[in-house]
Amino acid sequence: MVSLRKRVILSFAISLGIFLIFVSVIIFSGLNAALKGWYQASEERYAASITRAVEKLYESSNGTHVSDDALIRAIEQYLNDRFHLLLISPDRGIIFSHNIEKPYIPLRSFQRYERRGNRHSEERSPEREERMGRRFLNELLTWATPIIINGEPKVFIWVQSIQFTDGDTINQRLVRNVIIILLLGIISSIAVAMIFTSIISGKITKEASIVSAGLEKIALGSRDVVFKESSLNEISSIGKSASILQETLDREEKARKQWTQDITHDLRTPVTAIKVQLEAMADGVLTPEKTRLEKLLTELNRLEILVEDVDRLTKIESEEITLSYADITSNDLIAILEERFGFQAQEKKIKLIATVDPFTINCDINNLTRALSNLVQNSIQYNSAGQDSEVNIRFYKEDNLAIFTIENKGNIPENEAEKIFDRLYRGEFGRSTKGSGLGLTIAKAAIEKHGGSISTYNKKDSVVFVIKIPVNKNFD
Repeated sequence: MVSLRKRVILSFAISLGIFLIFVSVIIFSGLNAALKGWYQASEERYAASITRAVEKLYESSNGTHVSDDALIRAIEQYLNDRFHLLLISPDRGIIFSHNIEKPYIPLRSFQRYERRGNRHSEERSPEREERMGRRFLNELLTWATPIIINGEPKVFIWVQSIQFTDGDTINQRLVRNVIIILLLGIISSIAVAMIFTSIISGKITKEASIVSAGLEKIALGSRDVVFKESSLNEISSIGKSASILQETLDREEKARKQWTQDITHDLRTPVTAIKVQLEAMADGVLTPEKTRLEKLLTELNRLEILVEDVDRLTKIESEEITLSYADITSNDLIAILEERFGFQAQEKKIKLIATVDPFTINCDINNLTRALSNLVQNSIQYNSAGQDSEVNIRFYKEDNLAIFTIENKGNIPENEAEKIFDRLYRGEFGRSTKGSGLGLTIAKAAIEKHGGSISTYNKKDSVVFVIKIPVNKNFD
């Protein structure tokens, strides 16, 4: 596995290499184009002066024959060591050559012929060089400038700049120095860039290693890891996310421990009471009277309710469980609740007042009615007004949300408002009443499984629960 630092350096080196190759190609291409332009401009300048001198000579002679010596004298003042020159006669003979040691094989433009000749195994003889030279001259005439008098070519002028070639050591040294400087610049740039990349990547990997070490501590069970602010946004963001993860894990672990302790406590109390009484009956200390057996049965019922609610909550909160959606009308929902709690409310002399707007909701009917039933049960059970009181139920629709409100007389202390949906939390008043303490937790889990929300607030002398659920499970 390659480390982050090596990856950063390798990626930067590859990117830098591609960039420098690209830049080098551009620079050397530009230099080559500039030299070619230099050659062409020089040749045109030298050729123009010599061409004008030769044309004037022929014009002054009225088109008659001009001797080779006269041609040479006419161009002598324009000759220098910066260019090659050939004066070629119409019959392919060389009249005059300047700065050319070998008249037939000196020319830069035709070095390919010499290379081609070197590939032959036969020895280069003077006759062969003569033939090659003639061949060069024939092709050379296509680049030479003809002097035409009275429609006939009198002489051909070929000029080639020798600047920056083998004969020009000063300019050749200049080109060599430019190339050396460019290469040194490229090497220096790579070296400096790699040094800075190593420093920067070292800083990145150091900060990443600190975060990685912190995450390993969290994985091993530590919950007091501190992630310092980083100068890099990405590393800092990872550190903040790791801190949030740590806080979430700590909170969940504490909740799980509390959940275990509460379950243990709620199971131990009735089990102990049942065990003590049964042992006393077995020892003959207590007699198995009807009232005593009824109390034992009540404790067993409490255990059964607790076990069933724990099982139900575990299933609802499970990621593997899927809801079975079906359509049900608001009127059918209220009818189910009235049927379940009508007698209980009547027995406690509490009125169930329902206000229902007709609409249809797509939901898991069993889980939704369980959640609503738990809230209605809670409202009847903890109604502070007692007899001749009311529980107001209202179902209505706003946009694409089904809203259920359940209101009863009472008040939730501010310090308990955020805890009433916690597992096994029953508040000060609820501790003396029967129940598992999981009813509101199950209701919340079922509502959130539908993609909805549940909340509560105090309204004057009443407590109001509000449930909001999308009317269609496909609504986004």
